[in-house]
Amino acid sequence: GKPYYAMRFIHGIELKAAIRELHEAKGKKHLDYYGVEFRSLLQRFISVCQTIAYAHQRGVLHRDLKPANIMLGPFGETLVVDWGLARPLQPVATEQIDLSDSQTQHATAPIKLRLSKARSETQQGSFSGTAAYAPPEQLLGELDRLGFETDVYSLGAILFELLTNEPPVRGKFGSFKEIVEFIKKDDGLDPRAIVPSIPRPLAMICRKSLSFRKEDRYATPLD
Repeated sequence: GKPYYAMRFIHGIELKAAIRELHEAKGKKHLDYYGVEFRSLLQRFISVCQTIAYAHQRGVLHRDLKPANIMLGPFGETLVVDWGLARPLQPVATEQIDLSDSQTQHATAPIKLRLSKARSETQQGSFSGTAAYAPPEQLLGELDRLGFETDVYSLGAILFELLTNEPPVRGKFGSFKEIVEFIKKDDGLDPRAIVPSIPRPLAMICRKSLSFRKEDRYATPLD
């Protein structure tokens, strides 16, 4: 007579652990960014971008994207987990999807999140998420400025760690405002400042995603 909750058991490792293993396997040598091992993890990252693009098309913002919330299965599965901070937003239009089919219409309709009273009454100025991977508007609790570009920033932070084995925000900070000041500095979020051998195109994608102003980031994960 006791209630219970059943969840799928996920076999695999966190992307964070896979990134660490990849970089540490090279020791003091620079990672081969054109090698099979790195390209395999980069493909996993692309799968994450596609997953979040689908969530955005359904009107859902994740708000806590980080390597520890991405699970890699033993047979190529890439799973984005921990949607506890998800927030409903107006879904984005996806012109590439044919909505003429009734099943497709249902699959791309906005999802209605049932939020608890406490969650729905989150006050302006409060922060939820993981500071090392969150953009300024999220760090400062500016809930009215959150958008799909917020997740794009976090995707850029994941790419930064994939490239450098470090999150974009490094060191000790006394407040979220200090983190924001660090983010403002271009050199603070440039992966090539840590590893100069990173290919310039990947570094450019990373830096654009991590732009201080949300208007300067990619509009969607598909971009």
